[in-house]
Amino acid sequence: MNNFITKMGEKKFRYLSALFCLLGDILLAIYILIIFTNFDKFQILFKQTLNLMGIQASHFSPDLIRAQFSMMKSSLGLMLAGFLFIHLIVYILHIAKKSSATNYIKMTLILTIPTSAYFIYEAWSISKIFSLLFLLQVPLYIFSYQGIKLFHQDPHHLKSKELKKYPDQLPPKLGGV
Repeated sequence: MNNFITKMGEKKFRYLSALFCLLGDILLAIYILIIFTNFDKFQILFKQTLNLMGIQASHFSPDLIRAQFSMMKSSLGLMLAGFLFIHLIVYILHIAKKSSATNYIKMTLILTIPTSAYFIYEAWSISKIFSLLFLLQVPLYIFSYQGIKLFHQDPHHLKSKELKKYPDQLPPKLGGV
């Protein structure tokens, strides 16, 4: 895989990895929306929550429960839109070779690869299509992680020999060109 990524070149890789991660984010956001915007499930959980608090659900009108559900859907949609917007900015910064964005993506990929593998199993009972999409997403995440490991070297962690070997990859403060 490293040879394939190297032949592709860093610029093309950065665009592809950003696209693959964005697709994974969109997949996850849609999956979360589908799971948490089921009114029947919401009613059950809402009533269970009230019972745990010692409040009888019969005190709440169906209109109030619908209003709570509507508010929860709006809040969830806003949160997911914010998540996607922030990640879009991170991906743009990754394409622009900003080290902090690339490090963020690298750390996120360390978490999302096993999480996506878990979602393959988890989504199976809800939707075979989502399970398949998560299955397809895992290799895209692995590709992105491998490429970041290949192309992105944080100058603060390189040994002094490597610093002399690749001065064009370093910021001027660290002896780069």
